[in-house]
Amino acid sequence: MRTVSIVVLAGVLWGGGGEAAAQAFTFVRIAQDFEPGLGFINGNVPPDIATDGTVIFAGSEPATGEPRLFVGDGGPLFAIVYQPSGYSDVKSPQVNGNGDVIFRARREDGADDYLGIYRTTSVGGPILTLYETLDVPFDPDPSPPQSNVVLSEVGQVAVSTIVNGDGALLRGPVAGPLDVLRDGSGTYFNTKEVAFNDAGTLGVQMEYTDPTMGLSRGILLFDTPGDTLDTIDTAIEKLGVSVQPVPSINAAGEVGFSLTASPTTTFYDPPDDAAGDVVAVIDYMPGVYVSVPTPFGFVNDVQLIADTSGAFQSFGKVLMLDDGVVFSASFDSGGGVIEQGIFAGPDPVADKVMQTGVDLQINGDDYFFSIVRLGEATDGNRFTIQTSDFNTTDQQVWRVEVDFPNAPLFIRGNVNGDANVNFRDLRALLRFLAGSGAPLGCADSADVQDDGVIDGRDAFALLLHLITGLPLPAPSGTCGIDPTPDELDCGDDGPCP
Repeated sequence: MRTVSIVVLAGVLWGGGGEAAAQAFTFVRIAQDFEPGLGFINGNVPPDIATDGTVIFAGSEPATGEPRLFVGDGGPLFAIVYQPSGYSDVKSPQVNGNGDVIFRARREDGADDYLGIYRTTSVGGPILTLYETLDVPFDPDPSPPQSNVVLSEVGQVAVSTIVNGDGALLRGPVAGPLDVLRDGSGTYFNTKEVAFNDAGTLGVQMEYTDPTMGLSRGILLFDTPGDTLDTIDTAIEKLGVSVQPVPSINAAGEVGFSLTASPTTTFYDPPDDAAGDVVAVIDYMPGVYVSVPTPFGFVNDVQLIADTSGAFQSFGKVLMLDDGVVFSASFDSGGGVIEQGIFAGPDPVADKVMQTGVDLQINGDDYFFSIVRLGEATDGNRFTIQTSDFNTTDQQVWRVEVDFPNAPLFIRGNVNGDANVNFRDLRALLRFLAGSGAPLGCADSADVQDDGVIDGRDAFALLLHLITGLPLPAPSGTCGIDPTPDELDCGDDGPCP
């Protein structure tokens, strides 16, 4: 029996090169407490953003203090009035570029209370029911609670009601109805968070029954009605139930998340038999990760983006953008002083988007933030941030766009540059190592272990991949960029543009 231990290496996502990539950030202040038409911003409800730059957030009406949803793009705000109609406890407001708006709320109708998902538009109009259940106090058989609700740019809505094997993953058009994508069926339990992309893939952090270890937790991906464990992909699986990473998924299906613990996951051949051969053991550490989903039971393809070996102390929310990740974290700003910040890579200085505890100048204005919170993201590289300025005690909502630097594309293991990874690549690598082969067009392709060095261990790793199918580090099987910083370059990888 051979056990392959995979140590996930830290690096700059979409970096490429020996040093941390320098991103450029563009900030637009969407709102601030007490500007015309607005009272307080509700800092407990993350603001959402559409591809056209429209942002939706929760706040209050200035004269009466009644809660509202507000929509804006940097100009005048539009208020969505809902409370006089019986709606309260609004959560998960979402908006898309078509002007669709959805949110979770409690609705009162006479003596009855309902918990549901409701829809309207970014320019007003009636509030319509998309999905709701009766909330009966002390009900011995209550309706399943709803997870966060998500809205895609193509007008699809997704939510989960799975608890203790009951309920379902629901997906459908914003006009309704929401159809069952996957029911609990005694296999899936206790959904915590869901993420959704325009392709209709639903990433769900949930408990499930794992054939090799029983009740487990992971990030499971569903896109076809009736999907089973045999037909789904996972971003991470075989976790203990107390490990609860929150997923974020981009248009390409890549999933970002953070871990606060150090779990170990074990994979077998065959995948559903704990008595089979151990093919891989992944030792995780607290950090921010990006995963290219793999079929259930097969070794997860994960890359560690930032960890706690340096200034970072802990990690929070992660947003998976089209060209990289942003995440919230606490960090040692010097002399043991712990601050909070939002970052786009592993360097708390070079990759900082925003932080607490220092004087900052944004668009010519001075700020000193006591609170920074990461909001939501949209297609492309736009996301939202909530802040509170210590100087004025005012809260702000920001739209942020990050410009990640370009990096060369290549395929890991494609040493000869013909777009296929096979034994011809192994021969080309061995000849290069022996000094009798042609120069490498893309050194990163030959760095099979992704450790920044090309040596005999890369040849062994490629041989193992070709014989056993053990996944290679990203980018594997398709063109992509190097997720880890090193001194290798990639001048030409034939098949990649």
